[in-house]
Amino acid sequence: MDSLIVVINKIQDILASAKITTFELPQIVVVGEQSSGKSSVLESIVKMDFLPRGNNIVTRRPLILQLHNIFDKKEERRKKSKEKKNEIRLEAERPWGEFLHQKGKKYYNFEKIRQEIKDETERIAKGKEISSKPIRLSIYSKDTVNLTLVDLPGLTNNPIGNQKKDLPERIYKMVTQFASNPRALILCVIPSNIDIANSRAYKLAKTIDPDSERTLAILTKVDLMDEGTNVRDIINGKVLPLRYGYVPVVNRSQKQVDNNVTVKKAIKLEKKYFQNHPSYQDISDRCGTKYLSKTLSKLFIKRIEIFLPEVRRKVTTNKIKWEEQLKTFGQSKIDGNKNTLLMTLIFDFSKKFSALIDGVDLYEDEHLKFLQGGSRINHIFYEIFTNFIKDIDPLQGLTEKELILLMKNSKGTKKTLFIPDKTFEILVKNKIENFRVPCQNCVKIVFRELDSIITTKIKIEKLNRFLVLKEKIIQKSQNYLNSLLEPCIVFVNQIVDSESAFINLNHPDFKKPTDHINRISSNNNDTNGNGNNTTNNNNNPNVSNNQQIYSHRNIKKTSPIKFIDMLNDYPTNRNWQLDIKNTLTMPNNIKDFSIQKYEKQEIKLLKNLLMNYMKIVKIKLIDTIPKIIMFFLVNKLKDNLQNFLIEKIYQPKKIDILLAENPEIERERKNCERKVHAYQKAEKILSQDFSRILNIIEN
Repeated sequence: MDSLIVVINKIQDILASAKITTFELPQIVVVGEQSSGKSSVLESIVKMDFLPRGNNIVTRRPLILQLHNIFDKKEERRKKSKEKKNEIRLEAERPWGEFLHQKGKKYYNFEKIRQEIKDETERIAKGKEISSKPIRLSIYSKDTVNLTLVDLPGLTNNPIGNQKKDLPERIYKMVTQFASNPRALILCVIPSNIDIANSRAYKLAKTIDPDSERTLAILTKVDLMDEGTNVRDIINGKVLPLRYGYVPVVNRSQKQVDNNVTVKKAIKLEKKYFQNHPSYQDISDRCGTKYLSKTLSKLFIKRIEIFLPEVRRKVTTNKIKWEEQLKTFGQSKIDGNKNTLLMTLIFDFSKKFSALIDGVDLYEDEHLKFLQGGSRINHIFYEIFTNFIKDIDPLQGLTEKELILLMKNSKGTKKTLFIPDKTFEILVKNKIENFRVPCQNCVKIVFRELDSIITTKIKIEKLNRFLVLKEKIIQKSQNYLNSLLEPCIVFVNQIVDSESAFINLNHPDFKKPTDHINRISSNNNDTNGNGNNTTNNNNNPNVSNNQQIYSHRNIKKTSPIKFIDMLNDYPTNRNWQLDIKNTLTMPNNIKDFSIQKYEKQEIKLLKNLLMNYMKIVKIKLIDTIPKIIMFFLVNKLKDNLQNFLIEKIYQPKKIDILLAENPEIERERKNCERKVHAYQKAEKILSQDFSRILNIIEN
C-alpha cells in the first residue's frame, strides 16, 4: 500500500519541477500556533534533528516534506555495479535528504539540511518577511514512514519587533490556502496546557473542516500539564470530538536539546512516559510518536485511495488542455520555406484588413458589442457627417442690417429691381467656406479609424509569434496610409473650391427669384387681407419651407466633438483639432440706418434664395465627400496594401531577422512545453501503476 504514497510523491515532484502549483494532491497539512511544538513533532516523525529553531517566527516559507522509507533497497542494489557495492550498502544505511531546487545533490549531514532551509528561506522571504513559495525536501531513511507533510508558519496573534503589522493576517491566509485543499488531511497541533477550544489552530481547522471529516489533532506538551490534570477525556472523544481523534505526544524539552539528547532517544523516553503514567497506561498504545506515524501513514494512504481516480482524470484533462495550447504557438523551428511563410503572413494581414472594412464575422463576441471596422466608417458618413452638414444654418450670424449694407454696396449708385448677383455670390461663397473644415475633418476621422484598424484590430495568432515582422507590417501600413491622406484632403478642398468657383443659378433645383417674389407677394397680400400676422415661423407663409426645415426640423443632432470622444478608445498620435465654427467676414463699420419696407422684402427674398442654394450645395457635399474618401483613402489602402507591403518588406537577405521569434512567445511556449511534459509523465506513471494499484486496493 505504501506504493500509493510513492506514486503521489513522484507526481508531486514532476508537477513541482514544471512549476505547476495549482494542482491539488493528497497531502498532510500541519497547522499550529507559534511555539506549539510543530517542529518537534515533525522531527520526531522523521527521527532526525533538521529543522531551524528559534523564539520568533522561524518557519517563514511552507516546507513540503516527503518522507521515503528505504529499508528494502535490494532491487536498487542489483542495478548498481559490484565495484560500488560497499558504498551502496553504506548509503542505504545512512539517512539522507535532497532538495528539489538542488536535484541530484544528497545531504547526509542534517545540520547542512537545516542550514539550507535557512538559506533558501532567506533567499525568497528576506528579513522578517514570509512567502507562500514552498521549499521541497525529500528525506530517505529506513527509520521513517512514507508520508507527505506540509509544514507552515505558526499562527500568531501579534507581530514581534519590527515585523509588519499585517503579518498575522498574512500567515493566517497562507495556512488557510493550503488547508483548504479538499484532498488534504489537516494535522492540527495543539498544546495540552491550554484550553483546546481557544486554540487558533483548532478554530482554523474547524472553520475549514466544520464537520471534522479530515482533521487529526496532536496534543503536545502533555508532560507540562498541571499536576492532577490530563487529556484522557479528550483522547477518548468526550471533549470536542474529531473523526480521526487526538494523539498525545511528548516532545524533547529545551534542556534535552541543549544536552544533545537525540530524537530517537527522546522517542524511547516518550514511550516510557505513557507506559508509566497512571492516566495513560491502559491507552499507551494510542499515544506517542510511533502511533502517530503509523496513524498518519494509514490515513494518508486512505486519502490517496479515495482521490487517486480523480487525480488521474484531472492529469489527463490538463494534459489535453496544454497540448492544445501548445499547438497555438507552433513549432519552435519554422517548418517549410521561410519565404512562403513571410508572404503568407503579409497576405493574411491584408486579407484581415479587407475583411474588417467589407464586413466582420458577426459570430465573434466582440463584434456584437460595438461597431467595428467598415461599419464605423459608414456611421461617420451617414450619421455624423451627414447630420452635421444638414444642421449648418446658412442664416446663422447674418443680421438684417448686414444684409442691407451688403446689397447697398453691391448696387453702388444703381437701383435694381432684383437682388444684385454680386450680393448673392458673396454670401454663397462665404457660406460655402464654412463647409471646408467639416469636410476635412471627415477625412481625418476616417483616417483615424483606418489607423486604428491597422494598429489594434487585426488579430493574427501566427503573426504574434514574430514581433519584428508584426511591427514592420504595422509601420509600413501606416506609412502607406499617411501617404494617402494629403491627396485626399487636397481633392476635398478642390471640391469645396469648385462650389465657390461657379454659382450655378440654372441648377434645376434652384428656384428662380421670380418664384420667390410671387410667393412673397402672395403671402403679403394674404396677410394684409386677413389681418392675421403671426410671428410663429411654423405657420408663417413668409418664411420659406427650406428655412422651416432647417430651423425646426426634428432630427437627432450628433456633435462631431462628441463622436471624437467616443473614438478615444483607440490609441493615436494624431492631434488634429476640430474647428467647426462657422465664421463669416463682414464689414465691421456698419452705421445705424433705417430699413425701408421694400428692403425688408429684399431681405426675405435674399434669405430664401440663400437657403435654397445652400440646400443644393449640402446635398452635393453629403454625396460627394464620402465618395472621395472611399476612392482616395479607403479603397486605395484596401486594394493596394498587400502589394505595397510585399514591395517594402520582402527582402530575402533580412528574412531571418523578420522571422525572429517574439521572446515572450518563446517563453510562453517553453512554459507550455514544461507543463505538457509534466502531465504526460504523470499520466504515464498513473497509467503504468493504476491497474496494479487498483488490485492492491481491492485486495
